Amino acid sequence: MEFVTGIIEIAFVAALCWTGYTWFRNRKTKSKEAIKKPLITTVVLFILGMIFANVLTPNKENTNSSNSTARVAKKSSSGKKQSSSSSSKENNESDGYSAKQLKTINKQLVKDLKEDQNFATDSNSNYDYANYVLKITLENKYAAKVMVDGSFDKLSDEAKTEVGKRIIKLIQTSILSSGIELSAEDEQTGIRLSVWNGPQFEGHSKATNTYEFKWK
Repeated sequence: MEFVTGIIEIAFVAALCWTGYTWFRNRKTKSKEAIKKPLITTVVLFILGMIFANVLTPNKENTNSSNSTARVAKKSSSGKKQSSSSSSKENNESDGYSAKQLKTINKQLVKDLKEDQNFATDSNSNYDYANYVLKITLENKYAAKVMVDGSFDKLSDEAKTEVGKRIIKLIQTSILSSGIELSAEDEQTGIRLSVWNGPQFEGHSKATNTYEFKWK
């Protein structure tokens, strides 16, 4: 299309020169017939040139628009990837402990819970809470999942809360025993517990205070 337009433009210039030359040659005779043919040719070529120019211009604009849209989309996609990467990094950092540290703490938790259960079995009432706990899993720095046995459901809400508080203290003790620092702020914040009796959800720590609980 651009090639055709170029040919028309050249022909238009040639026709314009022809018209000018014919007019100059016949200016004394003022012959209208002599100049009529080159003038019509010039006008026709001018119109054709305008038509082809208008046909090509929208295509160029569409192409530019398409390229611009593609660049914006690419930039947006890149921004999303960076945002996703940053978000993932922040989430990992917010967990507080590495996978290796969590593994160490949870291994220590098994030992410490077993020890408290032994104390409870030996009729030490200070460790009665351990009779209701089957397993504790620290999922990140701020949250843990607790599995309890069927007898836990028979406790009053006050008694369940006392068990929850003792579990938080046990987790903090296991963290320290694993050689990991526990700041005063961490100790005050506590650990958010979600408590389960098999597939049955029993309750969880409150968001405003992890030492307070909401039971089913």
